[in-house]
Amino acid sequence: KYSISAYTATLLFFVMYKLDIILIGEMLGASDAGQYGIAKSLADIMIIPSGSLGAVLMVKLLNKNHTGEEKKNLHRKSLLLTSTMISLGCIFTAIIAPWLIPFMFGEAFAPAIHILQVLCISVLFISLYLVEQNRIAAQGRARYMIIAPAVGAVSNVGLNLYFIPHYGTIGAAWASVISYGLAWV
Repeated sequence: KYSISAYTATLLFFVMYKLDIILIGEMLGASDAGQYGIAKSLADIMIIPSGSLGAVLMVKLLNKNHTGEEKKNLHRKSLLLTSTMISLGCIFTAIIAPWLIPFMFGEAFAPAIHILQVLCISVLFISLYLVEQNRIAAQGRARYMIIAPAVGAVSNVGLNLYFIPHYGTIGAAWASVISYGLAWV
């Protein structure tokens, strides 16, 4: 039962996190999908620390020697550390994006700059989401792991179906911000 819930949560996370680039490719074409893909790949790099932190948190929460209050404090500290670390990384990335993307990929990818800057906001939400998912898993509440990615996936698909035709790749980036925020909350 736990593995089915975990698998379903992972599948829904994939829909929430990756369907946007497929929809962009279908609705706007390969060039826009490439611009978005570059920005999304750079944003993905910033998520790595939160995955590591979430894994450490999970191990600590599984430690039977910690009291309920100690576990709550660990969780709060993890959220604070994640939000601080990721926010600083996102601010730095958003500031250097106008130089970073042309340097790495050439001027032809300049449209990815603004996409990356918007996606930096989504990185904070998805990072906090990952910490929360690890907490829920550590508590053995696998069936609850499905709720957040389901909300994120449904909102991401719906928002992308509206935002992409009306606002292009920037709309897809804002759809990610909103849907990841909803999944985290």
